[in-house]
Parts: sequence; structure tokens; C-alpha cells
Amino acid sequence: LQAYAMDMLTMRRSSSLRVVYDTWFDRFYKISIPGLTAQLDAAAEVGCEVFVVDAGWYGAGGGNWHEMIGDWRENPDVFSEMSLTRFADLVRSKGLEFGIWMEPERVHASAPVLGDHPDWFLPSREDGFYYPDLVKPEARDWVLSEMSRVIDTYGVKWLDLDCNFDFSDDPYHTGHRLRTEAWHSILDSLAEAYPDLILEGCASGGLRNDLCELSHCHTHFLTDTVDPIDTIRIGMAGSSRLWPAMMFRWAVVYPTGGGFTPYGREPSDTGDLVLCPANATSDKVSSYYLDFAIRSAMTGGLGLGGNIAGLGDETRRQLKEHVAFYKRHREFILSSVAIPITPIEPVEKRDGTSAIQLSSRDFKRNMVFVYNMSSNTDPVRAVPVGLQPESTYSVASEEGTDLCKRMSGEDILTNGVEVECPPNRARVICVNAV
Repeated sequence: LQAYAMDMLTMRRSSSLRVVYDTWFDRFYKISIPGLTAQLDAAAEVGCEVFVVDAGWYGAGGGNWHEMIGDWRENPDVFSEMSLTRFADLVRSKGLEFGIWMEPERVHASAPVLGDHPDWFLPSREDGFYYPDLVKPEARDWVLSEMSRVIDTYGVKWLDLDCNFDFSDDPYHTGHRLRTEAWHSILDSLAEAYPDLILEGCASGGLRNDLCELSHCHTHFLTDTVDPIDTIRIGMAGSSRLWPAMMFRWAVVYPTGGGFTPYGREPSDTGDLVLCPANATSDKVSSYYLDFAIRSAMTGGLGLGGNIAGLGDETRRQLKEHVAFYKRHREFILSSVAIPITPIEPVEKRDGTSAIQLSSRDFKRNMVFVYNMSSNTDPVRAVPVGLQPESTYSVASEEGTDLCKRMSGEDILTNGVEVECPPNRARVICVNAV
């Protein structure tokens, strides 16, 4: 199904997905110029290629971020000392492209456009919110013009398109088909007008990553729940119909600091442990090793979030190495098919080992990502699939440079490959035809 979808449903415009830093999990909607510039410097240092300003940048009238949706003018309270235009220029001066978040299909009751043109909108199931009736040409044109204005004003190269609400009953009695077709026509118009623009679908995480929607986007955010184990579980389940390039994930990390003391260590000895959100917010966090956190998000499009500016120098250096590793293999990862080679487990299962195989169509090149969520110190046995029994394969370390051994396809298919993956760590092996 992945291969079919890649051939038949991928949008006609293609582009390599860059490594993104998104501001949401830093301070969420409480953005500020000092905070943005600090994360921008860190994002450039570790190798990010796009800097996306998430929710909180808009609303010319000021007020709660949630109640400013639909007023896509920059917030003067946030950008009093530096305009968003100037900040976007600063992003580009650091060698990154600029991206921005929008939720074009939702409008709060206080948005000026609703007062000016109430007949363009329909009430949603959420009190105080409406959505444009895209079947009406005037409403469709307003949405397209606002999105185009934002792109032109700020030089946007990555547009994160969210949708966090439920529509009301379809007044046209088509199961929202007419509205959906109008929405897709907006995306297609943007793609034609801005061929270098990346359209990332979101929809409150992965609530709208159906194959039809994906045929009008470059990629789609996998899930708002960014706990690394959740990312692994949901990604493996998603591979039942989605290919890696269409599952964009974030590795969200915070520094330990603040007196955090790992078991058996001194307060200052946190090593390469980082804190990651345990759900869709940072109200609860869990500690993970950096390699586990970042590699949980590597089997598709890769984004970073959280407070990477607050990480220690050594941790940022390691993060930079992980990003560089991803970039070296990015073209293959994004063109591969993904095959879980251990059972797909529910997110409630927090232990055990999992492995997912990324492969070329002919299975001559393969990467196996192994995750050890247990206390087991024995080597993990990974059993790749799809290899030719009569062929010979090199089994290499995660860098793909140091040859570990050569094995026959039959031996690998029968006995698997032993991977040294300590508890709570992640490892990558490359299995390539010789």
C-alpha cells in the first residue's frame, strides 16, 4: 500500500523535506523575541534548515492566542521590539528558511472578518468558533488571499496548516465533499503559485492524514503526542498505510538541569539524558537518552522542538551529530517504505523492544532502527524481511561505514542480526546488498 500510494497519490510537486525547528514546545503560545532568537541560534548550531514560528504570532487586537485565530495580522505585543518581517529576515541571515503556523479553516467570533462578512462563515461545534464556507467563492477567495498574503509578507517557505476543531453538519448534504474539494483547490493553488513552498498538514496532530488529503500536501504531522515511545508506537502503526515521507515527527527535548538527579548519579551528572513531554503538552515529562529521543523521530520527516537553546554544550554537540546522521541518510529515508519487523504495540505498552525496517523498493538497501525499552542487556535480535536468500549483504554499524560482517540473505532471514542495543537506547544498522 505504501508503494502504491507513493506512486499514485503523491502530489505532482516533490521536494526534499528539510530539518525543522518548531517553536510550539518551547514556550507554546507565549513567544517573545528574546526566546525566538535564542532558539534560532541553537537551531542553526545543530543543523536545522527551517525555523517555524508556531501559534501566538498573530492577532493585531491582542488577547488570548486561542481567541485571535482568524486575525492573521502579527501581534503587536509580541513583535513590539522587532517586527515579524525583520525576524524572518534574521532567520534567513542565519542560513535557515522561514516557516509559520496557520489554522485557515477556523475563525474566532472576535475576528474582524466575521463582523464584516458573517454570511461567509458557518458555526462550528465549538462555542465561539466558526469556519469559512469554502463552497462560497467569496469565502474561498478570502482564505486563499490571507494565506498568500502571509506567505508574501514574510517570505514563508514552510507552511504548517493546522485544524483543531470539528465542523458542524454539512449544509449542502454532501458529507463535506464540496468543502473538502474547495480546500484542496486552495492547497493546489498555493502549490502552483509557490513551487518552493512546503505544505505540512497537521490537523491537531494526525487527525486528517487520509490518503486523499496527503495527495495535496508534501508531508503530514504524525501526532501532537511527542513522547518518544508514543512516536515509535504511532509511527509503526501508521506504516500500515503511510510511507515515511508522509509521517513528519518531532523530537522534543528539554535540558535536565534544575536539580534533576538520575538514579545512581550525582546531581550534576545527567550525561546525555534529556527531558521529553509525556503527552501533547509539557505538564508531564519523562527522561530519555538523547539517542533514543532523536532516533524515535528519524524514520520519516524530522523536526525538533523544545528548549534546545537550554541544552548543555556537549548535549547540543551530540544533537548536531544526530542531525548530520539523518541528513546523510535523508534521501533514502524519505524515499523508502517502512516495515515493522516486531509486532505493532499500543502506546500503553512502555517496555519491550521494537524494530522498524526502512527499505528501497528492491530491498537492496535497508536501515533497521532498533529500540530497547526494556532492562534487558542482551543483544537484540532483529530479523529483516524482503531480502534475497541467494544474495550477500553487508551488515554495518549505524554510521554505515565500518563493515561489521557479511552475511547471506538466507542466514539473515533465518537467524536475524544481533544488535548491541543497551537498555533505553536506540541503534541503527544498515543491511545492504553487496
